[in-house]
Amino acid sequence: MKRLLSLLTVAGAVAGAVWYTRQQDGSVPAPAEGEWTARPKLKAVPDAPAATAPSVAEDDLTAIKGIGPKYAEQLANLGITSFTQLAAADPETLKASFHARASVEDWIAQAKERARG
Repeated sequence: MKRLLSLLTVAGAVAGAVWYTRQQDGSVPAPAEGEWTARPKLKAVPDAPAATAPSVAEDDLTAIKGIGPKYAEQLANLGITSFTQLAAADPETLKASFHARASVEDWIAQAKERARG
């Protein structure tokens, strides 16, 4: 048992010395090999040119059954802040962005009704 404890003490001392040397050295490990690509941000509504984009007022998307504050925030992150934008959104893209239980088609149908007035 004493031998095991002394081996662990020596191993800890060596690890500490290596860590301390790297801290003093300022050396940084090399990055991993290969290419890293960022995951594309999904957009349910394509970007319109700024000059022709109509000014869209924000609607309270939580008025739609099934959309709470968190889903409304996620929709805003996707660029959807009005009933008109939600009505024009691609259902497949929205399904990929939300939990499987989210009834995206129902949201779009409700948004179409509200967008009409």
